[in-house]
Amino acid sequence: MKIKNILLLTTLLIKVNIFLFSQQQVQQWDRFELVLKHTYAGNSFKNVDLTATFSSNDTVYTVAGFYDGDNIFKIRFMPQKIGTWNYVTKSNISQLNNKKGYFECVKTDTDNHGIVRVSETYNFKYADGKRYYPIGTTAYAWQHKEIK
Repeated sequence: MKIKNILLLTTLLIKVNIFLFSQQQVQQWDRFELVLKHTYAGNSFKNVDLTATFSSNDTVYTVAGFYDGDNIFKIRFMPQKIGTWNYVTKSNISQLNNKKGYFECVKTDTDNHGIVRVSETYNFKYADGKRYYPIGTTAYAWQHKEIK
């Protein structure tokens, strides 16, 4: 009886640890990628509709998925807010429909400052407020210049 209880408790602890430590963490402004495998007999590029709705507190985004070849469908998402994000898929293919999950978005520890947006009409800033200085040129016109 004791051995049976010990085995049951050990199995339970292993399952709890796997569940707790398998939760995916994604840094803010990094990419979360959902990969779904499914063999589709028709044209996967044209005939399969796939989206996922990501939600966290008061924020909801719907993101289109795509066929990546070799029976793999992907949905990519960049979380902008820290916290738990839940997702659910929607598809015209039943095997890809209503797939649910979640991940934790944590503060970035890299040099990732987020997406760039217009600031004060003529300037740019990253999502975290750091200034962004774009550099551009019209190098394509150089091929029309005569070299002397």
